[in-house]
Amino acid sequence: AKEYLLNELKPLVKVFNPAVITTHLGSFPFIYPDHDFSEFQQLQKEIPACVMENMPGDDNLWRKSYPSTEKECDYVLSKLNGKMTFDVGHFMKQDLDVYRLVEKYLPQIVDIHFHDIVDGNDHQTLGTGSLDVERFIKILLKHNYQHYLTIELHHDNVEGMIKSHQLVK
Repeated sequence: AKEYLLNELKPLVKVFNPAVITTHLGSFPFIYPDHDFSEFQQLQKEIPACVMENMPGDDNLWRKSYPSTEKECDYVLSKLNGKMTFDVGHFMKQDLDVYRLVEKYLPQIVDIHFHDIVDGNDHQTLGTGSLDVERFIKILLKHNYQHYLTIELHHDNVEGMIKSHQLVK
């Protein structure tokens, strides 16, 4: 898997020189508790911009993505380079305290996938769901967050992207 990723990513990294490459570690969480992440550590040595993203949980063991809980994120961050993409909606889908978690993980966050959640559906227009956008932004400002804030909506929601951008500004 590592060789495939290196062969696929290295040419893209040379062309685009990204500051962050967000990766999804995968599903089947039962294989991860004893996993040492050595392949991903090697990948990060060659391409330091690679970071993991917290994923939405699911009661169905076969479809649950990893890491989705605070405990799983803590474990993965301890094994990897300690950097992450923080997906607001993925934590909110599990009724986790996104405001406490963003403060906890802020020193490790290099990108925030910013979107709202409406009736359990994530990647919705900011300001239309249960996320208190103003409260979240105040936390980022309080801690002088200096990294990326990516508005992440469904691909066909152009109007929502414009509204979300205006709200954030």
